[in-house]
This record gives sequence, structure tokens and C-alpha cells, in this order.
Amino acid sequence: MTIPWPQEMTWPTPIQEHATQLTGYLRNVLLHLDRVKDQPITSGEMRTVIMATIDLVGKVTRTPDMTAVHDKIAMIRADLSQNANGQTQEIQNIKEEVKNLTANVQKGTAASEAATVAANEAAEVGKTVAGMARDIKNNGTRHQTGAPMSYATAAAQGALAAGKYNVQNAYTAPSPAPVQREIIVNIRNAQTIQNLRAMNPPNQLKRGDLSIRTTNNSEMQTLLRTYTYGVLVHGIRTSTINMENFEEVRDTILHENRAFLPTADIKYIGWLTRQPPQKAMSSIVIEFTKPEDANRIIDENLVWQGEMCPAERYERQCRLKQCFQRQKYGHIGTQCKAAKTCGYCAQKHSSWECPTKTNREAARKWVVCHGTHEAWSRECPTRKEEVAKIKAILTTRPKYHPALTAHTMRSTSVDWTEYPSGDQDLRET
Repeated sequence: MTIPWPQEMTWPTPIQEHATQLTGYLRNVLLHLDRVKDQPITSGEMRTVIMATIDLVGKVTRTPDMTAVHDKIAMIRADLSQNANGQTQEIQNIKEEVKNLTANVQKGTAASEAATVAANEAAEVGKTVAGMARDIKNNGTRHQTGAPMSYATAAAQGALAAGKYNVQNAYTAPSPAPVQREIIVNIRNAQTIQNLRAMNPPNQLKRGDLSIRTTNNSEMQTLLRTYTYGVLVHGIRTSTINMENFEEVRDTILHENRAFLPTADIKYIGWLTRQPPQKAMSSIVIEFTKPEDANRIIDENLVWQGEMCPAERYERQCRLKQCFQRQKYGHIGTQCKAAKTCGYCAQKHSSWECPTKTNREAARKWVVCHGTHEAWSRECPTRKEEVAKIKAILTTRPKYHPALTAHTMRSTSVDWTEYPSGDQDLRET
């Protein structure tokens, strides 16, 4: 009996199906050959097998190499990842540049505002002081009651309206004889101080202020401005307050604390130290016109943005002052006429001009205590003595402001331009 050759098939187009059917067909051919053994195979039968195989090989040849495709995709993915990282770094660099530009703009704005304020104060105070200095130099201080119009009388007519005044020594005469009363004019602007020194008035104090003497109490009262009483409020969130909007901040404080400050008046609000926005929380100084309002805040604490912030009496004497002109304590650089002394090496040049300031291995020396350290070192024994004195004042100071009298009044002269010259508050150190 003759065994038939496997039936010829129609091969499908998809390569996978073609391969599957050809595999089955070839298996049947092998099985047929095993059965027939010596039976001859026709050319047509072999042609069928060969054509099916050639067709499959052609399809495989025309199929793209998936390994090459995979490698190409991997290369594209690596390029995209590298580009993404580069773009991320570029965006970060742009953000840093914008941040630095913003900071520079803010510094420029602040410097411009400070310069404008300084120029205005110098213009207003300088006009008055120039005349005062010339008169004092030429004629001296007048003591008699019937003398020509004094500077206090001139101020009563509006000549000194732009000044800021502080009572340093106000007393009554023990006898009917005329006794002078002394008024200290606080000059806080460095440029104004330098302008006055150029005129060399004999009544200018070492720290830059002016001393004015009056012939009676009424003239002294004419010179005095609204007295203020300061409180130091702690725990203020820096993100909740903008010191540039004084009226808005003042009105908000008075509104939130109206239960115990129904008739209060605030003359000044400011940060205790420079650049507090860099901190999450800081302290502010508030100056009231009445001592009872300040004392009530000390008792009740201040309400700000729904939070109770502790308050204490503010004393300006509790500031550590160091002159960066000659590196000594007790005054600041704008009030100093001494020659420059370096805070790094004690030589006769300014600290920022010192050639060794960036050399950490260079020897250090302070001219005051002759120690081997920089002038502002916290380990300096002289500095520790000054800090101890101020802490003693903090410890022994009264809790409340005294009632309004000629001996306890303070003026609205609160100027923070001293800070860059070495004025510090121990609460922040």
C-alpha cells in the first residue's frame, strides 16, 4: 500500500502563523519518510517543501531587526533623560538669577529710601543748626532773662519743627536766680552729623548730638516733642507684617487690641534688628505716646493675627554699641572722630581694607584688650564686661514705664540707621 505525501497547504501571510504551519507540515513529511523508507520522492513534493521554506525565510529577512530597534530606543531615551537634566539645571540657574536680581533690587530700593530720608533730614535740620552754630560761636550762650530771643523761643515760632529732641537734664532752680535748662537734640543721620562737624559748632557733643540751653521751663517745654514709651514684643511672625505700611500695621494693632487700648496712639513700629524677614519669627518695637498704654500691653501682651505675643518694657540703653572706626565700645562709627583702626590686625586702616582679612592663618589683634582675636569676638573679655553691664541694666530695670514727668520723658527720636555701625541688642545675641 502506498502512503500518500502530506497534503499541500496554503501558507498564511503573518510570519508567526506561517512558521507554525510550516513546522507542522515538515513534521508530517518526516513522519511520511519514516514510514515509506525506500519509496521515491517526486520533485513536485520536494518543490512544495522548498518553496514554503523560501517564502518563510523571505518574510524573516524582510522583518526589521528588533535588537537594533531596541538599541535605538535606548539611545533616544538616554538623550531625552540627559536633555531633561540639563533643562532642569538651566531652570534652577534661572531661578537663582531671578532670586539674586530680586534681592539686589530690594537692596537698591532700601538704599534709595534711606538716602532720601537722610537727605530730607539733613536739609531740614541743617538749615536750623547752621544758624544756631554761628550764633553760639560768635555770641556764646545767653543766660539773662531779658536777653534777645533764644533758640528755644525761635523753635516755639516753628524754626526747629523738623528736629528730634530728647530731655537729658531738666531741673528747676533752687533759687530765684535764672538757671539754664539743657535740651539734647538727637541727630541720628550720619551725613547730618558730618555736616555739623564741618561747621565745628561748640555745642556739638562727641556722639554727634547738639546741646541747647533754655532760660526757663516754658522754653524747654516748647522744644520738647511728643514723648513715647516703648515696648518690645516677641514672637511676631515675619511673614505677617510689612513695616513699609506703617498706617496699616498701626491700625491693625489698635483694632485687634481695642479692648484694652481704646484711645492709644502709636508713633513708631519697627523690627528690633536688621533683616528680620530672613527669620521665621522676630521681635518688634512699638512706641506709644502714653505710658499707661505701654504698661497695659506689658500686662496684657499684644494680640497680633489672633496670637498672644509677650511684651516687655523697651530700654534703648540695653544695646551693645561698638565703634567700627576705632573698635571701642560705648559709641558707633558715625559719632567717632578718631583715626581708623583695623578690627583684624589693629593697624591704622579700616577693617574692610585689611589685606589679611580673608587669611584665616594670619595673626589677629585687638587694640583695646591686646588680645589675639578680632575686635568683635564674643570671647573678648572687654566685650564680656560690656555685655555684663547691659545685662545688669536689663535685670534691674523697672517692669513699667513711669508716669509722664520732665525727668522721664523720651522723644520720638527712634532711628535704626545705627545698626550697620555696630549697634546690637542683647536679646538677639
